[in-house]
Amino acid sequence: MKLRPPLRFDACCREAFDYDHAITGGEIMTMMPYDGRPGEDLVGPEWHDRIFHATLAITIGDQALPGMDMVPGRFQPLQVSA
Repeated sequence: MKLRPPLRFDACCREAFDYDHAITGGEIMTMMPYDGRPGEDLVGPEWHDRIFHATLAITIGDQALPGMDMVPGRFQPLQVSA
C-alpha cells in the first residue's frame, strides 16, 4: 500500500501540474475542477475552474502525485506534534 497525501495549492494546482508534466514528462491522469462535482455549490463561482483533484503519474519509481487547490477556511492544515 502506498500513502500519497495530496499537494495543496493556493489556486495554482493546474499551473503547477502543467509545469511538473513539462519537466518530468509524466502523464496528467486526472484534472477535475470544482465545477460539475457534487457539492460545487459549497464554493463560490470563482472556484469552479480551480482544481478539486489532480493526479500526475511520474516515471520516477512508478509514483503518482496527487494535488488540489485549497478553499480558504474549508480545510485545516495538518498539525504534527513531536
